Amino acid sequence: PRELKSSHFLVMQGLLTEEECKFSYDQLAMDRIDFKKAEVTTIYTDDHEIILKGGPVILYDEPVLALGTRSSPRSIPGLQENSIDLSDYSSIRQLGLMLESFQGAKY
Repeated sequence: PRELKSSHFLVMQGLLTEEECKFSYDQLAMDRIDFKKAEVTTIYTDDHEIILKGGPVILYDEPVLALGTRSSPRSIPGLQENSIDLSDYSSIRQLGLMLESFQGAKY
């Protein structure tokens, strides 16, 4: 799978579409990754164990824990009007088009 940062730049330049950057969880399994979407309650680093809420104990070699995020632009005055949310590919492409047409700063 492509790295997220690399694909962002390619989408920004119009060289890739959003669909070309997506991959399925089935693809992760082919890459020897055991994907779990769950809440972690405890991590025992000495024993290489992760305890999931209401679920099994997971043994690991090299865990990757991805923490979700949600932006709240309305909570910061002026942020929504003066920024670009880069959480979706159409916004990333919009930024690329803006940068292409940028004529330079005026002082």
